[in-house]
Amino acid sequence: IQLFSIQVPKVDVIHCSLAWLPSLVAVYAKKESNCPVIITEHGVAFRELLLYYNAYLFDEPSKIFWKVFSHNIVRVVYSIADVITPVCEANKNWEKSLGADPAKIKVIY
Repeated sequence: IQLFSIQVPKVDVIHCSLAWLPSLVAVYAKKESNCPVIITEHGVAFRELLLYYNAYLFDEPSKIFWKVFSHNIVRVVYSIADVITPVCEANKNWEKSLGADPAKIKVIY
């Protein structure tokens, strides 16, 4: 909630290195100033989170909650991105499966 009390500086572009909680700043900035947002994921954050949840959360309700919560955050971040630049085709496939607009995805190697 404190996120919404920050003063967003004027910038030309916002670059996020993953689509997860830190990227909520980009969501807020996009809504405030409509500056372009670029997301580059070297590893798909949601995939990494799934591995973590499956390894360290032992009760099923917690796993379900965190998986749904994480998926919703990722979808919001992808929805406000102007460009999504995964580093490989495998990441592109994950991002598309999570709701990223294929027209926004440009694979970089």
